[in-house]
Order: sequence, then C-alpha cells, then structure tokens
Amino acid sequence: MRKFNFRLEKVRETYDVREQQSKRRLAEAAQARDRERRRLEEIQAELERSQSDRLEQVQKTFDVTDALMAHRFSQRLTQSREEQQTTMEKSQTVVEERRMELTKARQRKQIMDNLHQKKLTEHQQEQARIEQLELDDRASHRQPANN
Repeated sequence: MRKFNFRLEKVRETYDVREQQSKRRLAEAAQARDRERRRLEEIQAELERSQSDRLEQVQKTFDVTDALMAHRFSQRLTQSREEQQTTMEKSQTVVEERRMELTKARQRKQIMDNLHQKKLTEHQQEQARIEQLELDDRASHRQPANN
C-alpha cells in the first residue's frame, strides 16, 4: 500500500502556523484593550472622587484658591478620561482587526484541511480498489480448472 502524500502539506502547515499567530495577536490585542479599559475606569473613579471631595470641601469651607485648584484638577481628569476613551476605542478597533485576521486564517486553514481530507479519502478509495483488483487477480489464478 502506497503511503499518502499530500502535495500541499507545507502550505497546510503554513496556514496552521498563521492561524496560531493570529490567535496570539488577538489575545495580545484583547489584553491591551482590557488594560486601557481598566485605566479608563480608574480615571473615571478618580474623577468621581475628586468631584465628591470638591463638593464636600465647598460645603465645609469655601476657599477660592482651593476651589480653583480642584476645578483645574477636575478639568485635567476630564481631559485624561477623554484621551483614555480614545485610546481604548483604538484598542477595540485593533481587537476587531485581529479577530477578522483570525477568521480569515481559520477559513484558509479549513479549506486546506478539507482538501487534505478529500485527497486522503480519494487515496484510500484508490488503494482499496487496487487491493481488490489484486485479490481478484490472485483468486482467478488459484481457481482449479473445471473439467
């Protein structure tokens, strides 16, 4: 019986490597996005604490200098939050791009896997046909002549 040899095995292996790379890149992008999201949440929490602290301070004693500093700090936090929101959105875009790359890589690999399976099945059928012909040939040579 002849050994099955898939002529496109190297291509299939390359597609498998590319799929694994795409998975890794997607995971890295998702981690980066999650870090950006956590940073955004931290800034938002700090902004809320700052506003709460400013409100408490105004209720206790009103100092113009302190109020002005607190207001500037709040503005800076708001600006930071907006910048972080933009960064997080960019990270989300990268995650979506990586997800699309992975989908394409999986499709290419699946096509090669399907072709491999089809060729393997054809090979097995051809081998079975050849074996059956050999068995039939042997059987016909062994039959004693009927007189």
